[in-house]
Amino acid sequence: MTDEGFLDVVCVYRTQFRVLAMIAVLSIILLAVSLRYVSPSSGTYVVAVVQLVTFGGVLCVTSWLILRCARIENQ
Repeated sequence: MTDEGFLDVVCVYRTQFRVLAMIAVLSIILLAVSLRYVSPSSGTYVVAVVQLVTFGGVLCVTSWLILRCARIENQ
């Protein structure tokens, strides 16, 4: 059994996390633009807001992982 930590294993997939972060940013931009054209009292608006929050969370987690991996690499 190896003594690799969680971040050591996760940092192998750093490129994939960057792609995921880019997809999250693009999705947030598109959803933010679409909110201008959706009625606030509709179900579509609620779904768009939920997706915005979800993609925001994904962006926060992936950004944190990318930064931590960069810090580990620089040590």
